[in-house]
Amino acid sequence: MEGQLVVIFPGYRMNPQTLFLTQRWLNHVTGADVVIAPNPDDSEAFSFGLNHVLPVQQFIKSYNASHIHIVGLSMGAVAAAQLAEKTEVDSLFLVAPMINFKSSLNAMYTKYSANSLLSWPMGWFLSAEDIEEVSELVLENANLTMASIDVQNKLAFSKASKINVFVSSNDDVVSGNFIDTPNQLGRKDVVVRRYNNLSHAEMLGLIDESLLADFLTDLTNIYVDTKDTSIIGKVCRDNAIECKID
Repeated sequence: MEGQLVVIFPGYRMNPQTLFLTQRWLNHVTGADVVIAPNPDDSEAFSFGLNHVLPVQQFIKSYNASHIHIVGLSMGAVAAAQLAEKTEVDSLFLVAPMINFKSSLNAMYTKYSANSLLSWPMGWFLSAEDIEEVSELVLENANLTMASIDVQNKLAFSKASKINVFVSSNDDVVSGNFIDTPNQLGRKDVVVRRYNNLSHAEMLGLIDESLLADFLTDLTNIYVDTKDTSIIGKVCRDNAIECKID
């Protein structure tokens, strides 16, 4: 993939080290130039990363790459989908995309309010209704509407030649029920790959052999086997014997 460009839009407050490792790995195994856009929260005025779309669009035009591939991780899917709606790109990849901001906000609140350090005394003052109001305020302060960040609707008008979506039913931050069939978007070129046991963090870090192999296969159009450790390495979980170092 030499001469081709991959642009990655990170999720909200994604770890720079994780992004750096993904960037180096992807460049190494594909030969493509890989660049990382700023995080959605990396600006004075929060706007779900949409304020980074124009600069990246201008960067792409000046880069003169033979093929353009856009990757959106979690909240980064908002900016990625917006860019692919405005710019001709070869492919768009959305990994654990934030489809519904309100439901994701509620999921995060539920997840962290279970922590005693956060639920006391915060639990006394915050409710589901408060979270609903917070989501409205965030959109209002960003001068946006729900339609502005509607990823699924943007895909229907995307200029990307190919769209691949990766979701997990075990993702506790974004919904794993993206779309039942590509026909719901009014186009047949959308491929939705589903996984059953991956958390949000595992999805964003591409920490799974099947996810890694599928992602590379879709990106390069060359089949990659899950057992090809020379390409995708080995994901070690818990105390796996084969991963222990003497």
